[in-house]
Amino acid sequence: MFGKDYGLWGCGGGWMSIAWDFQKEQGIMMDSEYPYTSGNTGTETACAHDWDKTVGKVSNYTQIYDIQTMKAKTKEQPLSVALDASGVFQLYKSGVVKAGDGCGNQLNHAVVVVGYTEAGDNPNPDPEPEPEPENLDCNVHKWWHTCQAAGRRLEADEQGLTNYWKIQNSWGSWWGDGGFIRLEITDGDGVCGVNRVVEYVDFTAN
Repeated sequence: MFGKDYGLWGCGGGWMSIAWDFQKEQGIMMDSEYPYTSGNTGTETACAHDWDKTVGKVSNYTQIYDIQTMKAKTKEQPLSVALDASGVFQLYKSGVVKAGDGCGNQLNHAVVVVGYTEAGDNPNPDPEPEPEPENLDCNVHKWWHTCQAAGRRLEADEQGLTNYWKIQNSWGSWWGDGGFIRLEITDGDGVCGVNRVVEYVDFTAN
């Protein structure tokens, strides 16, 4: 269809950077126009890419190698990560998957980091609300931020859970916690290998 083989194999898998190369050259369609099908049906269908329905292209993609840069970039946009989606990952329902929970680090699935909480944040899910100071120069655009007199800080979530990456999977809302999973933030390979390959994309609209 494109005069070349991008090395993406449908139900057999692929790799994030190869997908970015495809979207650099052929453009990006909205999920609503080209929904995920083979993973849900178990049937691989013909490529349905439609150039007339593309909304832009990947202009560049960059790999991240440390947790602090991951956190800083997550405040700006989602990150693509590869991880081990076998065993512990597949059975996830709620809470935070910890380093000692037995998740492997063999990369076989790509997902999206959409947020995080910091270690040491207030674990109380229902703290006494503090009055908002007047004329505080603080614009809040992320679910994990709040404006307080001391400035911007990261919050524990509504369940009081802290120190995790919030990750969106592609399997649908039936899986995990409404389609999401929380992985403890650790050094090294990370829980389920989440730190091993981390990338973000720059996008140019049509």
